[in-house]
Amino acid sequence: MWGNSVIESIRTLGEAHFLKSHGAIILAIDADKHRRYERVTARGLSTDHVSFEKFVRQEDAELSNDNLNQQNILGVMALADYRIENNSSLSYLHAQIEKVFRIY
Repeated sequence: MWGNSVIESIRTLGEAHFLKSHGAIILAIDADKHRRYERVTARGLSTDHVSFEKFVRQEDAELSNDNLNQQNILGVMALADYRIENNSSLSYLHAQIEKVFRIY
């Protein structure tokens, strides 16, 4: 249907179910909370200037939800066909993604 496409930041179960029903492969990429916080604050956007505690509260609100149309990152990750832990270098992440792409 879409050929070779990448859609990033799938955050709701409704999106994930729709994509999978149309043959999409979902790749979940995750990292440790502290690593994610370091990366977010390093971006330097005005919205990224938050304490670690506030960052965790905001993330926790996005992790789980019973509504198919609201953010449920853990639910989407549970539907993923592949999962990569992104706690290392960018080159390591690229290598892991390439491994998945070689399958298809």
